[in-house]
Amino acid sequence: MYKLDSKIIKETINKKSLSFDGLLGELGWKAEDFEKNAKNCSYHDAIKIASYLEVEVSDIKSKPGKKASQLTWEILEGFLATEIIEQAKTSAKRWFVAWLVTLIALVGTNAAWLYVWQSYEYVSQDGSGINSINTGNQQDIDYGADGPTEEES
Repeated sequence: MYKLDSKIIKETINKKSLSFDGLLGELGWKAEDFEKNAKNCSYHDAIKIASYLEVEVSDIKSKPGKKASQLTWEILEGFLATEIIEQAKTSAKRWFVAWLVTLIALVGTNAAWLYVWQSYEYVSQDGSGINSINTGNQQDIDYGADGPTEEES
């Protein structure tokens, strides 16, 4: 529904020397119902009036008074709450994706370290309880009590 300003419509009719009765006839309105119909007219009627007056619909719309244009806290709270909820949804999605990527990276790096740690034996122990470190570069080395002592060498 469009709220048109009947005063602006009548002023435009007078300025352009148009017939008020011609406009009423085109719309099918009665003169006594003109103001009431103008305040609550359909899109189709608003287009008819605008084309008859050769103006845009926005030119004949009612301009809100001070009371209508003032924002109340209830209206602002509704806008702010909606905006905050939308922002929170976007932020939550972004943080969930970041958490998911971090979780996947954590599991992946732990799996890689476990694979590397299990794939090679760094320290071995012979039957006598002596540990030998195997780096993969040395040849057979015998550590233990049976090896040469300082006196023999």
